[in-house]
Amino acid sequence: MPPERILILSDYPDMIKHQQVHAPMITQLYTTLFLIDHFSHIIHFNDRSSISYSTLWHPDSYLQHYADRFLIHRSWSDIDFPSYDRIICHFDYELTLQTYLHTHHPQLSHDHIYSLVNPAYKAPTPIFKTISTLFRQGSIWEVSSTLKLGSLHAFKQDLIQAYIGRKREDEEQRFHSLLQKITQNNKRIPIRKILILDDYKRSFFIGDSTVWVRFYKKVLRHCGDYTQAVINCNNQRTGPRLQELYATTFGANVSISCLPWEQLDLSHYDLILVEGDLVLQFLLYIAPMYDTALQHTAIYTITALKQDDFDDRYGWEFFKNSIASGNPAADKEIYISPSEIATADTWLENKGICQDDYLVILQNGSTEDKKVILFNEFVKLLQSLLQKEKVKVVIFDVPGGNTEESIQPFLTAAEYNNVIFVSGMGLRKDMSLIASRYTRLVIGPCTGILHLANGALTYLINNGHIQNRPVPFLLVYTGIQAHDEAYLPYNWWRYSLVHCAVIVNQHLVSLENSPADITTFQQTAGEVQHITAQMLMDYLSAEPTLYPFRYITGSSID
Repeated sequence: MPPERILILSDYPDMIKHQQVHAPMITQLYTTLFLIDHFSHIIHFNDRSSISYSTLWHPDSYLQHYADRFLIHRSWSDIDFPSYDRIICHFDYELTLQTYLHTHHPQLSHDHIYSLVNPAYKAPTPIFKTISTLFRQGSIWEVSSTLKLGSLHAFKQDLIQAYIGRKREDEEQRFHSLLQKITQNNKRIPIRKILILDDYKRSFFIGDSTVWVRFYKKVLRHCGDYTQAVINCNNQRTGPRLQELYATTFGANVSISCLPWEQLDLSHYDLILVEGDLVLQFLLYIAPMYDTALQHTAIYTITALKQDDFDDRYGWEFFKNSIASGNPAADKEIYISPSEIATADTWLENKGICQDDYLVILQNGSTEDKKVILFNEFVKLLQSLLQKEKVKVVIFDVPGGNTEESIQPFLTAAEYNNVIFVSGMGLRKDMSLIASRYTRLVIGPCTGILHLANGALTYLINNGHIQNRPVPFLLVYTGIQAHDEAYLPYNWWRYSLVHCAVIVNQHLVSLENSPADITTFQQTAGEVQHITAQMLMDYLSAEPTLYPFRYITGSSID
């Protein structure tokens, strides 16, 4: 068979993660080149940045120029996509490529389009097949044992030994004169209009996103008396979710957009803040226009969520050049409108909830099953709650879950009539139900909805919107997280409205009595699935402010 024509779409700046070139991505890219070349196909590796990969490798290694014979540097509009038998794209391009091909090459079949594998934890489900499908057993380019143990193994060893990598400081040196101009101009510009560029190139979790909100509220408190701020997330997967959850959270002068940079008038802004992983891409983008369009715009860099260390040789890290103002307590707030709460109240009333009811909300489910108590313990907890006078329960189920069908056989008809199952309403509506005037108690694992609820209730309390009614008691149960060795409940829930119950040495203890350092926590904490319904009920019974639990001590669960 004649050789196939293979197009690979991946730009050097997309190899950046945590402010350095991400070695696993380089390994994946080079291994892909090696394997396709091994099968004697024609490779066009298109990198629009034109940055050389040679500096990633030891000067004495053949890998320094390995990619050169495959590289081309063209805009997508100059590529004849239908002329290729297969197309492989960087995973960040999937939605963009899908839209581009639909617009410009609608006749092109997507059956032969693949994406590189996203190595992130809980990465989004890919749109295209991943390249791993090309090389697995029985596939068109099956990697035999002989190849795997022979030349492929030797090539991977060469990658490990020759790789020297590139840090952010190294990449900034490519733009030495430009950065000198930027830092010189930064010192004399007043700030009124602000643009923040953060494409959120990391896995999206609700809890992490609330930390993202706090970070940018802190950033904006360092910006003085601005009149307009735009947080632009050019990430078609994550940007819309940030808009949905937080469009109103930052205030009337701040908006969240999801636009390609080409659609942003950078010169319109007095200040541009660039997230660390976008620095190289941003400098490449503005280099041709800086002298004519951006000399009157201050440009600084920031690092959201993960504070990676880097040598700020040019003095353009934002917090080192700004002064905070405003109330830091507001950073934890998530705005919730009166109409959202009123809608939640009405919804509950239509479900039969009245003021005399003691409404409990249970969260069932998480992105990690091991963060949630076992199903049989969840049922026992529900049954025990329903034995209490006037208690009714709302259960949040994961979208597409079957909690109602699974639980109904374990409940009497009377118990079942006091349970409301909720699924697929959306996180803001779930948050509004928690903030409802009818809700008294919320129990769930260390997961996103509790972070949202904490932020919403913090907003309501700080701004005097909860009066003449009790604040819902938020109880999070947690323990060791096998997927996250750095997890520490103390870091997530201290100084919050949430009461956090942690399993330590086989007992459920309060956050205040749990380890405050990671090492001790990892040594003493238990798994969440060892938490029983009896433990949770005993914990609630010991809480003096909770009716009807304060009258029951030592109650048993059959």
